[in-house]
Amino acid sequence: QAPAQPSLTQATAADHLAVVPRAKAASSVAPVEEELAVSTPDLMHLRRVVEEKDGGPAWTHMMDRTLPTFRYQAWKREPQNGPPQYRSSTIFEDASPDVVRDFFWDDDFRISNTWDDMLLEHETLEECAKTGTMVVRWVRKFPFFCSDREYVIGRRIWASGKTYYCVTKSVPRPSVPRSSKPRRVDLYYSSWCIRPGIIPVPSMAGSSSLADFARPMNLHLLLFYQLNQETVMVQ
Repeated sequence: QAPAQPSLTQATAADHLAVVPRAKAASSVAPVEEELAVSTPDLMHLRRVVEEKDGGPAWTHMMDRTLPTFRYQAWKREPQNGPPQYRSSTIFEDASPDVVRDFFWDDDFRISNTWDDMLLEHETLEECAKTGTMVVRWVRKFPFFCSDREYVIGRRIWASGKTYYCVTKSVPRPSVPRSSKPRRVDLYYSSWCIRPGIIPVPSMAGSSSLADFARPMNLHLLLFYQLNQETVMVQ
């Protein structure tokens, strides 16, 4: 049986290591955590959301789809103050957490292989060699009834064993000039918990429980949480 994830009372930020996706020579002074675009409170918030201990309203189940090696579930909730929030769980067989982490983090791959055909432009504005924290600018395409959208996003990855917590969120950067087109999205939050698991049957078609795992190291579980003030989901 897969080991249980530690609760927030058992785990602290010290149990999580910053992940620097691309190795590089680091000669800079270690950054002050509070000055980073994405910091420890963002990690702890994501942990609370993953464990459903963030104090928000209950999630309403929206979707459950299963293929031979894939399962996807989605939930929604609407806080009294703020935009709708969406949460999803995706299980892939035969995919390691490292591979999926790198896959979702690689903007060049998103564009060059056109698997994300909504991403039109991307550039890295800031990058911390010590923690891997980045600030990036995206321009994304929307359906014909919406204009393109611009995002200025802070993002960072933490590792706890083979579990990865990936936070991306909008950050204010007055130094990046605004334009009427594309319109900038000021409220954006899209984060993942990526962890390995095991399942009790040869394929997802026969699995009855996402938590009852019994076969080692043959799937990847992705928990995804997003809020956005746009009426159209961005991912």
